[in-house]
Amino acid sequence: MKAVVYDALGSVGLSDIDVPKPAADEVLIRVEASGVCHTDIEILHGGYGNADFPLVPGHEYAGTVEEVGADVKGFKAGDRVVVDPNLSCGTCRACRRGLTNLCETLGAYGVSTNGGFAEYSTVKAENLVSIGDMPFDMAALAEPMGCVLNGGP
Repeated sequence: MKAVVYDALGSVGLSDIDVPKPAADEVLIRVEASGVCHTDIEILHGGYGNADFPLVPGHEYAGTVEEVGADVKGFKAGDRVVVDPNLSCGTCRACRRGLTNLCETLGAYGVSTNGGFAEYSTVKAENLVSIGDMPFDMAALAEPMGCVLNGGP
């Protein structure tokens, strides 16, 4: 499949990579829309997060479920979904208090693991939200809209 790949710090290209296989708790989605923001530039130049390269960027994306892992409940092929990119540990003090955005080891799709600038992406089922018939490009704006709505006074 085609994917935008950050090969190394400051290096980006279009590459052919393997379509990922979903783990038991993951879903394979066909990416239909992915937003671009300044964070993607910061990741490329080492100014945000602790990305390991190579990396497929893209943390604002939506798509169609293609395949579900063996343990996944609640999603099936053909479902339309948006990705919550945040990957929290679930066990640190902040996570146990429900403050997963303050997780001690917070990661994200497109930041610390491959994201949505590819034809396909594997995502933990718990990080997906059904969008019904909402347009994919609008759904991909859910993450930046959430930042705006929750970042104010």
